[in-house]
Amino acid sequence: MKKNIYKILAIVLFAALLAGQMQTTVYAKTLSTKEKNVYRSALEDILDNSTKFYYPTFVLADIDNDGKKEVVVGYNSDVSGSSACACGLVLNYENAKLVKSEYGSFASGYVNGYFITEGTTPVGGEKTSYYKITSKGKLQLAACTTSTYTDGDSYQLNKKETTKKKFDQYIKKNKLNKTAKKLEFRDLTQSALDEVFPKKESSKSAKAKAAFQKYIDKKSYLSDVEDYVTLDEYAFVDVNNDGVVEMIMRETFITDYLYAYVNGKVKFVGQMDHSANASGKYCNKKGIIYESAYRQSAYYYFNGKTLKLRAEENNGSYYVNGKETTWEKFDAAVGELRKNASFHKIDDLSWTSLAS
Repeated sequence: MKKNIYKILAIVLFAALLAGQMQTTVYAKTLSTKEKNVYRSALEDILDNSTKFYYPTFVLADIDNDGKKEVVVGYNSDVSGSSACACGLVLNYENAKLVKSEYGSFASGYVNGYFITEGTTPVGGEKTSYYKITSKGKLQLAACTTSTYTDGDSYQLNKKETTKKKFDQYIKKNKLNKTAKKLEFRDLTQSALDEVFPKKESSKSAKAKAAFQKYIDKKSYLSDVEDYVTLDEYAFVDVNNDGVVEMIMRETFITDYLYAYVNGKVKFVGQMDHSANASGKYCNKKGIIYESAYRQSAYYYFNGKTLKLRAEENNGSYYVNGKETTWEKFDAAVGELRKNASFHKIDDLSWTSLAS
């Protein structure tokens, strides 16, 4: 009997330890493959649009109790992170398409099919809003209450002014006075996306990773760099979206080295210099890698086997496909390369240290 009790306790404790690790992956399992791909693509676009979405976070939750999870995104519209600039999006997959709805303030939770936000007003008051999700997947403001020190409290139902009595009746009728479920946000990073929305790995990618790992273990990469160069870490990424991963090795503050798996062998395809502050970006939908340093920038194209320099700016000189040209032609070439391109930060990949 005692052995059985100990066994049960051990299982419970083990499950508790795993709960935190499983939480972020479990809540995406109820989504279809199509929904996962659509949500992941939308979140990648948000992650890469750093001029609008500062400090992005995300969480999945079935807000409207329809059995399908929405994705709630929180971010700041101001790089300073000011609470007055708190914004967000609710991403919903409805009628076979992605629906985006904006909200202001902080997403605090949801209750009985309503999405709740809380925040402050420009004059220092407090505001709580209750949204419903329509049949078309959009957020619709249903109720709102605002309190200020100077003007007192105000109430709205369906965007129209109302009395406190009618507002309270609405809250009670729709059971919005119950304890709301909290939204546990996490930072929106490339590794978080890989964890929550994992991509199915092809057998060729698995073979490529095994070959890269063998290449690393044998330290074969040392022959690809100068004697004075010390490579620090490596990461796997499908640079050109062909279903087969490549490997990037790097000397953190200077250069990225790209490797491909070609005809069953590891192939070193080229190096790309960058600034000391950050590595570059890549657009796997177009096979483009962008790197920059002081008064220098370069756009590379990877076709699965070779890495070609498509456009380069170097201390006031401009090149397209290796030939010097004018700024206008360089700018046009860059515009074409960047057209409809969503770039992901190389720094956001899951890096593994080469330190022994």
